[in-house]
Amino acid sequence: MCDLLTDPYMDAARAPAGYSKPQVGALTRFSHKGGTFNTYLSDLRRSGFLDEHDGLLFASVYGIQALGADVPIAPKSHDDVMAQWQRALRAGAFRILHSIVAAGPAGISRQDLALAVDMTASGGTFNTYLSDLRRNGLITDRDSICYANDILFPEDP
Repeated sequence: MCDLLTDPYMDAARAPAGYSKPQVGALTRFSHKGGTFNTYLSDLRRSGFLDEHDGLLFASVYGIQALGADVPIAPKSHDDVMAQWQRALRAGAFRILHSIVAAGPAGISRQDLALAVDMTASGGTFNTYLSDLRRNGLITDRDSICYANDILFPEDP
């Protein structure tokens, strides 16, 4: 069994999971393609505070230790995760996300979703918001049906 205190990839209380670059960018309010963002990532890697595996970013043991008491508490419930993303997303994107989650496992058609959030399904803003949600791994959009991804529903320990 893995020791959660010493394994940098399994410390659920501190780094519950890896995040993609777009997710880190959204949560920190930096463009994940921007020079400043990538400079900061390079600095963190060089300092040994950040690890990257399979395209995901993880806080290393050294990064967690360096933060000490300032380590943020990981979201442990669906409500916590939704609050985290509400702070990170534009209001319209979050309204869409909320409606997709409310639709449950059956998902919601793009057309019904657009009606639910008072937008046009073919509109640029609506599609930009859906793109933001897909890029951050929050939803899957398959055959014009939108589904909430498991990342929004962490399991309680």
